[in-house]
Amino acid sequence: MSTTIFNTKLTSFIKSSKTQRDKLQFLIEAGLWQYAEHGQTIWLGKLLTQSKAVKSIPTVTILKYIKECTDLRCSEDKKTGVLKFSRIKKDDAKKCVILPVTWYDWKGGDHNATEKVTDHEGLAIKHLSKVLDGGHSMKYLADVLMRSGFTTEKLINIVDSVQLKAA
Repeated sequence: MSTTIFNTKLTSFIKSSKTQRDKLQFLIEAGLWQYAEHGQTIWLGKLLTQSKAVKSIPTVTILKYIKECTDLRCSEDKKTGVLKFSRIKKDDAKKCVILPVTWYDWKGGDHNATEKVTDHEGLAIKHLSKVLDGGHSMKYLADVLMRSGFTTEKLINIVDSVQLKAA
């Protein structure tokens, strides 16, 4: 594949993804409207149930977004797997608001969270200190270091660092 074809496919993919997330926002708002106007939660339940089958839709974030907009809780029918919404407190006034932010820009979700970068060197120093204090075995430390991809030279530098801190 050439760079031009790759760039074309990438541009198409990004444009399509943005269109799909806007269509999803429309469906969420339609479901919220159905609940606000008629007290019906079927559309929201269908939306969430079917979004589970599409692995790229952040269903948990969408559920949190809907809960932020409403006074609903979600439960799953164990036999059918269908998600259903019901009011938390039926005696209170119904709550349903459309947030001024889309689900994908909403800060309450974790769909855009990035994986925390692990400080392997810091962990190695912590574990080495525990080995020196008798808290961990050398085998445990060796396993941690090997999984972290440490070289012998890096290990020697860490040992020297721990010894300098101890002195």
